[in-house]
Amino acid sequence: MSVPAAYLAVVLIWSTTPLAVKWSGEGPGFLLGVLGRMGLATILCLALVAAMRLEFPWHRDARRAYYAGALGAYAAMLLIYWAAQYVPSGLISVLFGLSPLVTALLARPLLKAIIERLHAGLLDRVGREILALTGGAIPVGGMLKLFGLLEDTLVLLAGDAAGLANPVTGAGIAAAVHSGRLAGEAAARKSPHSYEEELHDLYGAALERALRRRRELLDSVPGKAALRRGWIAYPEYWQ
Repeated sequence: MSVPAAYLAVVLIWSTTPLAVKWSGEGPGFLLGVLGRMGLATILCLALVAAMRLEFPWHRDARRAYYAGALGAYAAMLLIYWAAQYVPSGLISVLFGLSPLVTALLARPLLKAIIERLHAGLLDRVGREILALTGGAIPVGGMLKLFGLLEDTLVLLAGDAAGLANPVTGAGIAAAVHSGRLAGEAAARKSPHSYEEELHDLYGAALERALRRRRELLDSVPGKAALRRGWIAYPEYWQ
């Protein structure tokens, strides 16, 4: 889907949402309407995940994200359903329809100011002169053994050293930061096995899939279907 079409779809969905809110909130009350909407959305999402055979992470950080997202969505919907009892649905539709446009208008100057402050701060700390250029190979062979002993010292691997870079995209900064924190916590507890188990839960399935897709591309001259299957932006990659 093109960006303009996706943007128009967002505007259409947001502007028609108040009508659905008004209809579903009539009769049984706004509390039951909110619960019904959230419950139906959960069922539909789980059905889509199952039908499309998508990965559904259930590790600790994923559950935290689900809880935080559900709490924010439920609180927002609760306020909307309550307000729909007193505010005309036409006015709510106008406000909802304009919200993506207003967000875009506000985001540009705010983000520009943040980036400019960040850039200025980096220049003050790093300097303007480029002293040298360097580079290195990105390890994309999948996850390695995550801990071992160097004589009597426990060593935990994180980031690229642990093989956490995505074999298809090469991305690995987020995984490096996250695994570094987990490695520090595990080292403090002297629990390398729990660190290994948590990293496998977090990144194991994704890295194995990316490694399979990379090998599929390297083993033959890829056609259009193979390229779609080999890149994360296409649904075929996740099947």
